[in-house]
Amino acid sequence: MSDHGQPSRNSSNSKARRADKPLRKFYLRSGKVKWMGLAKDVDTAAVRFIQYALKGSLITGRKPIDKKLRLVDVEAMKILAKARLDSRILVSESGFSNSDAGSYATAIVIKRWHSRIAALEMMIRPKS
Repeated sequence: MSDHGQPSRNSSNSKARRADKPLRKFYLRSGKVKWMGLAKDVDTAAVRFIQYALKGSLITGRKPIDKKLRLVDVEAMKILAKARLDSRILVSESGFSNSDAGSYATAIVIKRWHSRIAALEMMIRPKS
């Protein structure tokens, strides 16, 4: 069936439209963690902030990380807790000190990050 003249999901026109969406600069902070990054939307920026917080915890943590650790395991959640994030993630497009920044519940963003990582791991690592 046709899509009434709409390009298919994988056509070069639809890919070009997605690629043309400009990246926006976001400032995110929670607890002692601050991050400025580019993303297509605020939801993606929030999930990338959690990834950044996890990466910082892995690098600065004193406990060596088990190479077999799956990011969806409970250990990853413990590492995130070490990042000392507040219960809210503040998001702004105009700077860290902006008082009118929007916010996300940190637990909800962690769940979104967790589901994306779990889906990625299912594609990369076959179940044994």
